[in-house]
Amino acid sequence: MRVIRQDDRRSNPRAGFRFAPSGPGTNQARVWRRLGAVEDARAPEILTPLQSHYLVTGHHCLVATNSPTVLGAARNFFRLNADPKSSPSLTLRFWVDRDASGFSLRPQPVFRGLGHLAHARFGSEDSVLLDLRRGLAIGRFSSSMAGDLDYWQRVILPALVGLASDALGVTVIHSACVEREGEGLLLAGESGAGKSTLALALARIGFSFLSDDWTYLALAGGELSAWGLATPLKLLPESVRFFPELRDLTPGVALNGERSYEFDPEVVFGIRRSLRCQPRCLVFLDRHRKPGHTFIELPPEHAAQRLGSAQGRLPAELSGLRKIQRETIATLVGRECWMLRYGEDPETTAQFLGRFFSSRLRCARRSDPATDLPAFTRRGPDPTRRLTATGWAGDFSLKGHSIRLRTNSSSILRQVGRSLPALPTSQLPRQTFSWRLICEGDAARSWPLPELSSISADGLHLVNIGCNSFLAADAAARVGVGFLENKLVKDGRFEQVVLARLASMTKAARQWQSGPSTNVQNVFERPAKIKR
Repeated sequence: MRVIRQDDRRSNPRAGFRFAPSGPGTNQARVWRRLGAVEDARAPEILTPLQSHYLVTGHHCLVATNSPTVLGAARNFFRLNADPKSSPSLTLRFWVDRDASGFSLRPQPVFRGLGHLAHARFGSEDSVLLDLRRGLAIGRFSSSMAGDLDYWQRVILPALVGLASDALGVTVIHSACVEREGEGLLLAGESGAGKSTLALALARIGFSFLSDDWTYLALAGGELSAWGLATPLKLLPESVRFFPELRDLTPGVALNGERSYEFDPEVVFGIRRSLRCQPRCLVFLDRHRKPGHTFIELPPEHAAQRLGSAQGRLPAELSGLRKIQRETIATLVGRECWMLRYGEDPETTAQFLGRFFSSRLRCARRSDPATDLPAFTRRGPDPTRRLTATGWAGDFSLKGHSIRLRTNSSSILRQVGRSLPALPTSQLPRQTFSWRLICEGDAARSWPLPELSSISADGLHLVNIGCNSFLAADAAARVGVGFLENKLVKDGRFEQVVLARLASMTKAARQWQSGPSTNVQNVFERPAKIKR
């Protein structure tokens, strides 16, 4: 039985991989028997009746939940209200399961994704699935996590806005930002260039603080806006020599693993915070050992190359975002772009920058987008691993449904091929459900949790398997993705755990396509036990 299509032979060095034919229905019958209990494990309809509308990076965001605590966390974080009569660009649906077992341990969050689906896991019972095409996120949280307001403001909500920026058409740049009189000064540079310390120092001499690490750029009707989030400010421990107020705080471990201070600058330093401005100047920071300050004006094409190369690569499903990001960057570099080489302390440099910015405010603002910019090569990171190649491919019949499977693992394809009959390409119907499964190395650390937990809403289906594996499906797009630990792929229960869930999710997605009902749109599936 050939499972890699003929058109893959030239581009795939593994083409030609074959399996022995499966017996007629023998393994399938076993899969369906084990599947029966899973398909019926549905609880009554869940509701997210509490709703609020906010303005996030210039876009209408609807937050819906069943938890007043979570709604309060969103209110404290987003702050700016949106008109509830307008249609939201982003919908965040958070369901708190009162029966979920939460743990005080907060592991490092894990982000994964393929195509237009992204997955975020924040704890043993806490995860979110995002559909970047529709601007929709569904999540399930334990009561313990719902009550951790600091973690929502410091980790969960900033991470979800960052992941959803692709859905909103927002361009994220690695820069700090402060503003005065509505005019923004953006400070770009590599990690360690001094963005955060200078942003705080500038805020202490009269600027309003907008962001210290990531700034969100939104272009609408030719108007460019810079947006920040009400996140804690992060400074490294050595910053205490410039800011004695930090001595009363205790440093912790940040998301990137660095030991640092994370605090609310409004509370600790009494500075003003702003959430939006009109960018006026873009300054790239270049820290030197030599004392002094030197400004060098940068041509727009050089500034665009710096910003553009830091952008992450995009999958084909989100290719339209490339044009938006390019137009946004062209508009930004059409303003004033400078490089500042400095070797002084933050306070002295902030005074110098403040005088420079005040002098630029007296000049006419340049606002025409830069033209004839050269193409830039994107070298940004791929933290969600959404660009993982899936060179192995096969077409199969699954309980009356056809699926097209792509994976990076011959082991996954072999496991599926042992249980499901192959379909020749000529027999594939037009509406084939597409699955992409990624096998990755086993996590270095796991934490206790139920073996299976899942949630479905608005045509999205998410199943978490164990500590570090998941399956996710989008019924509207007829696609599913999954990241599976290597030990799960090689486990003897692969058929019972992964294939049974994959079959159930494919069937549920087909039913949703044929006419979603209220009982399908909001359904939580209780954790299912796996026979050992």
